[in-house]
Amino acid sequence: MRPYISFPQTMRGRVEQAKEKGWKEADAQRQLSALESLLADEFKQAYPLSDKTLAPVSNPHYYERLAAELHKPPTFRAWLKMFFHW
Repeated sequence: MRPYISFPQTMRGRVEQAKEKGWKEADAQRQLSALESLLADEFKQAYPLSDKTLAPVSNPHYYERLAAELHKPPTFRAWLKMFFHW
């Protein structure tokens, strides 16, 4: 959701911080398990959302438009707004 943050770069930073603080294998295993669960959509399957939640009466296409917007590459205007905060 933040186009200026790279997921791999963020994860490398977390690994470096963990090494500095003292690497605990059990913590690393829990984090890896959580990431694998997210990638496999386990939570989405375990806790399905109703159509009423996904399409609220007040704005039924909100989540569809949000997902479409997140998949589009950022525009030049969006990059300018990010750097100049207007």
